[in-house]
Amino acid sequence: MAQTTGVTDLEGTLAGAWEPEQITVVRGARTGVPIIVAVHSTVLGPAIGGCRFRHSPSWQGGLTDALALSAAMTDKCSLADLDHGGGKTVAVLPPGPVDPASRAALVLDTSDVVGSFTGRYLTGPDIGTGPADMLIIFQRTGYAFCRALGPARRRRARLR
Repeated sequence: MAQTTGVTDLEGTLAGAWEPEQITVVRGARTGVPIIVAVHSTVLGPAIGGCRFRHSPSWQGGLTDALALSAAMTDKCSLADLDHGGGKTVAVLPPGPVDPASRAALVLDTSDVVGSFTGRYLTGPDIGTGPADMLIIFQRTGYAFCRALGPARRRRARLR
């Protein structure tokens, strides 16, 4: 399912510039869409970062984004004094519109990849994703934040 490469395999390449702990590149089982997760650091705790669905001419563009943005998330977490490192998910969409069924399948594919990190990486919404997507990922993995609230949770939130 996954092609996982550690930083030691990438010395002197694009990834070497950002020094990530782990890069995972997977073609979604349902969609065939390349899904990239870059974990920059878990030294202080699990990596956190957004999940973006974006069009790109190649999966390599998504890889560049994931690497740069995961490193930036490590910096942001450090500046905010959070016990987390940085990570990022990028799903590289094919040209043209994505129909609702394909998009729903992509959320499931993404949850498979996020779940494979077993808590070392948690994701949240970014470009092309939102709280409803994070709710699905959370329900399947337990590793997503900024989720849509169900009716019961909305009522409790209003009472506080």
